[in-house]
Amino acid sequence: MKLVGIKTSASTVAPNTGGSPKPSPTVSASVTVSAPPIQVVTGQIPNVTCTSAIAAQQAIEQAGFKFVGSFVPNTSYPNGTVFKTSPPAGVAPLGSEVTAFVATGPAPSGRRVINPCLLILQTINPGILQQFATPTPTPH
Repeated sequence: MKLVGIKTSASTVAPNTGGSPKPSPTVSASVTVSAPPIQVVTGQIPNVTCTSAIAAQQAIEQAGFKFVGSFVPNTSYPNGTVFKTSPPAGVAPLGSEVTAFVATGPAPSGRRVINPCLLILQTINPGILQQFATPTPTPH
């Protein structure tokens, strides 16, 4: 506790003429209490867009966050695919909730829907994708 200041003042009373009361001083104090700063430990929310709900849950929990699944109709993503999180990928306090929005798939209409996750994959150099698609021999 830190004492900031004390003020005193005398009340004004008629001069003491025998039976009159004597002035008594008035004291007032103000106190400021400051708490120690709170330290927040943060972590990195992983980008789980275009993953399955189970993979997203595992990644989010392994990163130190609480997983919350929200299943939402979304005509742009296949059933069971995460299409966003709240908060989005980035830094957040560890232990906080991360909601993964999981598509329940396009409404049954018979029309073909373009998967945005496949569009992202199409922008990657095919040589890089091939590198992961072809098993490489393990040296002995």
